[in-house]
Amino acid sequence: MNISKGEIYGFLGPNGAGKTTLVRILITLLMPTAGSATVAGFDVVSEANEADAAKAAVVGLEGVVDVDSSGGEVIIQVVNGAAHISDVALALNAREVQVRELTLRTPTLDDVFLSVVGARMEQEAEMSLSAFPGLDYKAFQLPVGIIFAVTGVSRAVTMVTDIQTGYFDRLSLTPVNRLSLLLGFTVADFVLVVVLTIPVVVLGFIVGVRFESGIIGLLLFVLMSGLWGLAYTGFPYAIAFKTGNPAAVNSSFLLFFPFVFLTTVFVPREAMTGWMATITIYNPVTYLLDALRSLISVGWDFEALIKGVAAIALVGAVSGALALTALRGRTRRK
Repeated sequence: MNISKGEIYGFLGPNGAGKTTLVRILITLLMPTAGSATVAGFDVVSEANEADAAKAAVVGLEGVVDVDSSGGEVIIQVVNGAAHISDVALALNAREVQVRELTLRTPTLDDVFLSVVGARMEQEAEMSLSAFPGLDYKAFQLPVGIIFAVTGVSRAVTMVTDIQTGYFDRLSLTPVNRLSLLLGFTVADFVLVVVLTIPVVVLGFIVGVRFESGIIGLLLFVLMSGLWGLAYTGFPYAIAFKTGNPAAVNSSFLLFFPFVFLTTVFVPREAMTGWMATITIYNPVTYLLDALRSLISVGWDFEALIKGVAAIALVGAVSGALALTALRGRTRRK
């Protein structure tokens, strides 16, 4: 069988006949068990690289079009329902990018999420690039790396171990101040968080990030990062005292996800619109990121710094109150 250049050839047959298998062999994704095939004169086995370079493209339509439609109706469905696929193919071809396989399939729940959220993030990112041409994105993202590095870092799992082994109960029977049972852990957490901040800052310097606020601003940056990590530790400790379950404590980081993804993680607040812009106003992480970024890119923006410290204090007050309440509840049981 020979298919000439410019010729359109369709493979018809029942399920299991080998249509997809043949196509995969022709685009060098599958080795044939017998026989031979060439693409643009190149053998798909002995000259696989050359055959692959022929820029073969495969578009699957299963799950996208009505299988009972006529050929003309299928073309209309593809054009109207999957025009973005052809746009991608044309863009790739214009840049001489080799397309091995381009497939349309039934969307999953992940696809829907990425389509809604991912498309919105892409739109916001494009707006930020056009509205802020001088934006140093490495400097913009450094505080984000810090937040991810220090949030949720605590020794709450160790506290759970003390609870499960009975060591915490024995301490509760002594005249030691109940608050010190928590403060001893949080002081160690603060030191650990500061230590974790330093490598991220060093990496920022390596990639070219510089602090407009100078050495004092750098120290304040590390201090505020440490205070944020300390403020958040109240949540895992509250869970530890309440449940005494290490699995529950380890899942406490999930509480942070709504805060981090519904804020200015990817683009400046000025570039956000609609409901996402509204949510960022009430998200304390927004003001923390603004404060940390101001120390890098602006210098001494006292308004941003005050709001950042207030955000840390707010989260610390909530998490601390929860932790102390859970601590009192556990010690009263004894």
